[in-house]
Amino acid sequence: MDGSIPPRRVSLFFGRVSSRCTPAAVIAMTGFFLALTNPSAGQPPGTLPGSIGKGPVGWDSYRRLDLLPALRSGTETRNFSSEDPALQNADFDHPLRVTADGQYVIAEAYGPGEIVSIWSTINGGDVTDDGAITIQLDGQTVVSANYQDLVSGNYGPPFVWPLVGNLYDTSGGAQIKVPMPYTKSMLVTVQGNPDYFHVIYRQFNDATGVTTFNPQDTALDVIAKLRAFGMTDPKPALPAPKTTSATINPIAAGSQAQLVQLNGPAEITELRLQLPQVQHAPYVVDDGRAFGGGGSSQFTVAINPANQGVTITRRYDPEIGNQVANIYVDGTLAGQWSTGAAVPAGPWADVTVTL
Repeated sequence: MDGSIPPRRVSLFFGRVSSRCTPAAVIAMTGFFLALTNPSAGQPPGTLPGSIGKGPVGWDSYRRLDLLPALRSGTETRNFSSEDPALQNADFDHPLRVTADGQYVIAEAYGPGEIVSIWSTINGGDVTDDGAITIQLDGQTVVSANYQDLVSGNYGPPFVWPLVGNLYDTSGGAQIKVPMPYTKSMLVTVQGNPDYFHVIYRQFNDATGVTTFNPQDTALDVIAKLRAFGMTDPKPALPAPKTTSATINPIAAGSQAQLVQLNGPAEITELRLQLPQVQHAPYVVDDGRAFGGGGSSQFTVAINPANQGVTITRRYDPEIGNQVANIYVDGTLAGQWSTGAAVPAGPWADVTVTL
């Protein structure tokens, strides 16, 4: 919006439109908090210029999340990928350059830039067969490690969750989200030939403000910020924002309640809600992966003994037929998910059991 637009009144509403488990279900909402910034009160850190050149580089990419919407005229986002150019799902059938010492090159670029993301999968996400991964920036080896150990966080900060993830952290893949800038060149190789991979990087117009990635910089503040997702505001603090709060308890199914009404020009910079029923779970692991013949997975959850019925929904791939999963309550078979015969390619499907 620009200053020529007349001030508008803003009202925020929250509501629950349906309830499967209990017709009389309500949402208890506490600790509603809203932060506002008056755009006429100077230039706070979140103010976005028309262009910010290449934008934040390295760890500043996470420290300045408020700049994500800004235009970046001094950079291009590029990608090396195993994608099959013929779109025949033959991603694994790709020719890769092999170095003199037998390493497979999955990414190579010249000029200033920054590696943003590395992802690959093989054997359902276990990249042990890929052996070692080596990352060279500006002619220096900044990473040379066992690939599976690296994405499992075994080498310590900054290569720890959530900046790295193995098959238990992701949907069957290995990922590295550590930003690694360079001024002249980058080269990423793996010891084994990977089946599927992506290396996403940014190419800069110049090297101004770019410093080669230092693996000894643990960036503990960034790790703490990312691990606090959903709990704290990741943006830099704004100067003296105006705040307001409200408590709504309860909101009945099918109804709504107004939390706050805003008048005059302003910018909403933070919206924080607390639902007492929702508990923080920063790391969830199951004990199996349903890939290949004999694949299986299971999990256990606790429910409120005073419930009036529980609905459990499983989302699955309908291209895979005859999927069956049993549901036990206190050790007794109480229901079963059954998908039937396979169907042609299409969207994900849901199968629901009410206990």
